[in-house]
Amino acid sequence: MSILKIHHLNCGTMCPAGGYLFPKLFPKRAICHCLLIETRSRLVLIDSGLGLQDIARPERLGVMGPLLNFTLDPDATAYRQVKKLGYSPLDVTDLIPTHLDLDHAGGIPDFRWAQVHVAEEELRAARSRSNLKTRFRYRPHHIPIDARWKTYALHGGEAWNGFACVRDLPGLPPEILVVNLPGHTPGHFGVAIQESEGWLLHAGDAYYSRDELKSKSPPSAAADLYRHFAHIDSKQTAATQARLADLLESRADLRMISSHDPREFRHADSGHA
Repeated sequence: MSILKIHHLNCGTMCPAGGYLFPKLFPKRAICHCLLIETRSRLVLIDSGLGLQDIARPERLGVMGPLLNFTLDPDATAYRQVKKLGYSPLDVTDLIPTHLDLDHAGGIPDFRWAQVHVAEEELRAARSRSNLKTRFRYRPHHIPIDARWKTYALHGGEAWNGFACVRDLPGLPPEILVVNLPGHTPGHFGVAIQESEGWLLHAGDAYYSRDELKSKSPPSAAADLYRHFAHIDSKQTAATQARLADLLESRADLRMISSHDPREFRHADSGHA
């Protein structure tokens, strides 16, 4: 087993403006749940939250910055938290963002020496920013031309619990793989990590709250409206959520987290995610 330890980090807290105006539609508080994986030879960061430059110059976040209402704390950045844990940021050799939305990719410029593993479709969409929705969600500062990008095709690969996946990521241990979780962005994926007693799946933004997976009834009109706003394919998102719910129910050896549910973050280190 190459995985020595998994650290759970909150790399950005949000209090979305809509949470106070439309509490049934938006959460009042959300986090950026990232993972720092310690292996025998390197550190791997899953998602990166906001970066140091975002904190110093919040206008870089565009209109979504004030809408999401981030707490701008430099000590919450992945870069600072890696140092607080006693590591050197230079030990972080690989970044695996589940997708390149601003609240997941902000830390990429802080680790310019690291290899960045992304889906082909995701990097293409983030670079082109071809419509209004993608111009809001992707920030050019987070997609540096000189980053060490490594891209993957997510379709037609091997299967992991019924989901297409990519195994054997170059340079990374076989216990880490990326899992196609379509619906949120063009190349959204989850990251599955094999632990000593099972699996941990970071599902990114496949869902926002664990309650979405527990509900057997159709989403409310408000939730359905939000899906159309936040996801490129809301029907695909609903199908992905249904499959994740079934997987969570059928696999006792599986832990699952998403990016933004603070309750999952509180319980993560206890082994009850």
